[in-house]
Amino acid sequence: MRLTRLVLVLALGGGSGCADVFGFQDLERGPDAGADATADSGIDAPGLDAPADTSLVCPTGTADCDPDVPGCETSLLASDTNCGACGHDCGGSGLCSQGVCQPMTIASNVSSPVSLAVGGTSVFWMIASTIERCPVTGCTGTIGDEGEGVNVPKYPTAYMIDADTSNVYWVGYTNDFTSNSIFICPDSGCPALNPIPFYGSERSVELVANTTNLYWLDTFDGLLTRIKKSDKSTASIDLVVPSGAIDLQHVAVDDSHVLFTYSDIPVNGGGVYVCDATNDCSGGSTRLLDTATFVATNGVDAIVNQPLTGTIVACALGGCSGSGTTLTTNEKGVDAMIADAANVYWSIKGSGTALDGTIRACSLPSCTGGPRTIASKQAAPVALAQDADFVYWANAGTAGPNSGSIVRVRK
Repeated sequence: MRLTRLVLVLALGGGSGCADVFGFQDLERGPDAGADATADSGIDAPGLDAPADTSLVCPTGTADCDPDVPGCETSLLASDTNCGACGHDCGGSGLCSQGVCQPMTIASNVSSPVSLAVGGTSVFWMIASTIERCPVTGCTGTIGDEGEGVNVPKYPTAYMIDADTSNVYWVGYTNDFTSNSIFICPDSGCPALNPIPFYGSERSVELVANTTNLYWLDTFDGLLTRIKKSDKSTASIDLVVPSGAIDLQHVAVDDSHVLFTYSDIPVNGGGVYVCDATNDCSGGSTRLLDTATFVATNGVDAIVNQPLTGTIVACALGGCSGSGTTLTTNEKGVDAMIADAANVYWSIKGSGTALDGTIRACSLPSCTGGPRTIASKQAAPVALAQDADFVYWANAGTAGPNSGSIVRVRK
């Protein structure tokens, strides 16, 4: 389940050598796109015994993955299409090393990306004045000039863009810059280079989506609004919390639940709350944990970070008596968090000046075997996204302009 984010919009680009669909720059980027990311992978191999012929006993690290070829013909340690297990494909130009799929860079020379979203066949990200796009499998070619039809956000953050398999959504200023609007473009590109105004809003800081709805969060005034994708009808979500709760921070949704966090100071009503998305939270909300900043959900658990201690905690959406399950500790500096049915993933930016950022993961529900490093030596990772098969992140870069990148790794 993917954690979606809110958008103050950026100007979209077009380019020579690339198709300027969207009013975004439709990136066909860089000679080194598709190359391995500079990263050390620590994901455990999915298993080194998966022979097609179950009667055949293969040496460790090999398997009979091709029924048409007799014997233990496949190296599970080095096969890019059978990495760690038969059929575990690293995808695109992803490489296998020691039974583990390595991260691959799908866009390089990116200028300080601040947010990220994955659609049906495209990945989108925001930079200081543009929304850029390229295929999830990687970009080729070069970037051109700034495009048309998209507005520049005043306060870009990592939570300002979201996508589903059909469309990408973001929040930006109207042409007269008097108010925010939510804009929409198909995953394949905007007609006539112009994004489509989807919904007008006064002030938005975070945008998230489930199958049927968008939710925009105004952290300044503590407001959450639901917008139905099909007809743009809206409803105000009543965030029923203790009267002392301050500093509304982040929101996450699945098709049945809305989760939101307040200040990590428990005495001020801080923590993570859950309510029923199917009735627009009309029955009120339940406080699950009293300390939380980022929140992710997979439809079963709420997973949060507690920044003062660096603790990652999982709590069943039905309640966990206020304590939950501690997955790991000392994970300080978390900048983003997402979850699926099997794992929770988070990024740690690091110093922002050296290659010391990391992408980490824990298996759910209890982090059996301990936390894993998916990628290390990253250049200030600031945003996470996912689809069914891959985890994606945006590296802001540490070596000046155009040192950022978009990276993915096979789950």
